[in-house]
Amino acid sequence: MKIELLKNKVFLDNEGLKKEIHPFWLRERVNSDIHVDKATQQRLFDPTEIKAKIRIKNLNLSKDHLEITFDDGVYTKLAIQNILKEFSNNNLVTDIKKIKWDSSFKEINNFEFKENLFEEKTMYQGNEVGVMHACGHDAHIAVLLGVASFLSQNTDKLSGDIFLIFQPAEEGAPEGEEGGAELMLKEGLFEAEKPDAIFGLHVSNGLHGGIMLKPGPAMASAEAFRITIEGEQTHGSRPWSGIDPIVTASDIVSTLQTIVSRRLNLLESQAVVTVGIMKAGTRNNIIPSSAMLEGTIRTFEDSYTDQIRAEIKLISENVAEAHGAKANVEFKVYGGYPVTFNDLELSEKYASSLSEAADGKYYEARVPRTGAEDFSFYAQQVPGLFFFLGVNAPGIEDSPTNHSPYFYVDDNALSSGVKAFINLVEDYSSDFNAGS
Repeated sequence: MKIELLKNKVFLDNEGLKKEIHPFWLRERVNSDIHVDKATQQRLFDPTEIKAKIRIKNLNLSKDHLEITFDDGVYTKLAIQNILKEFSNNNLVTDIKKIKWDSSFKEINNFEFKENLFEEKTMYQGNEVGVMHACGHDAHIAVLLGVASFLSQNTDKLSGDIFLIFQPAEEGAPEGEEGGAELMLKEGLFEAEKPDAIFGLHVSNGLHGGIMLKPGPAMASAEAFRITIEGEQTHGSRPWSGIDPIVTASDIVSTLQTIVSRRLNLLESQAVVTVGIMKAGTRNNIIPSSAMLEGTIRTFEDSYTDQIRAEIKLISENVAEAHGAKANVEFKVYGGYPVTFNDLELSEKYASSLSEAADGKYYEARVPRTGAEDFSFYAQQVPGLFFFLGVNAPGIEDSPTNHSPYFYVDDNALSSGVKAFINLVEDYSSDFNAGS
């Protein structure tokens, strides 16, 4: 979720849900209560003129309510618009683009989702749900709608207009397609009026309601690479009659691990090279003709990424040649994300706004995260500030991280996110107007 502040305008923007998954992960969470305490009300608004409790209604998306097909997709535009209109009292103008949700898990990921992948069923509010993405984008939508509800009832007290932008495919579109922040910018998001700053958050397995910020480089750049190894098929009982692409691929994987440990200057660089996919063969007694590897590159400097690409290509081609095979290397096969950089001035200026929202449970991280975020495209255009909201259950310090099947979001922690953006709206607008 992101807040963009323009000259005299405040943009609230949410990265939305990943395109590949079922949209009913908005689920009943947005029907839960988001509490904004009296201190927050008094900070910006007259508490006698606003409800102490925000209830977001009528966004109970489920597979029972939506037609889910791969060809037609699911359009969430009307559902979200109806909610905004319900509590906007005509003070909120909505112009949400049509978002198509591809729901075929098999076609996107090349395997069917099976219930027995995990011993425990994926449950939410006592109901079994057949798929789980577990990054937290449904929570971001709930926070965004909570902020919209709160501010839309008090537009007369704001110095600018409020715009809601729901962005799909934060984690990248399928191969060959475009999506996310990069596509929105390409389609002219900032052309009409370029914002002066942009703010965003992401839920994480952190202290309940706590907020974490890393000034400067906060999250790594990310891109995927693919290595295709061409060997020569033969029977497994006669390996000398062919060229084994599996052995070649295994050798390449091992040698790639020397890039960070032996080729990069560890006193200056931080980087990760991980191979996450190895595919080859169809039977246990047949040596196949080819093998495929896919992996990810994470760095905090473009120059290191360039060096790593060169090293991957050099290693792959030469190791393959040593085995009598051939290797073809591709980069950015699903696109890529730049480094997420937190503007130093914004970080220093609005740390107190975030700390107040988190009731003092605020801290600055010493090291960046090697995860990636397409908020980085926005922050390349204007000064940006991206922070993390802890959503562990109260009293739990250590819990499974995002994308784990056991990732847990405590809905009550989302109120800190609502308050954080209310504070940022007031404080940034106040500073901007004072400097005008």
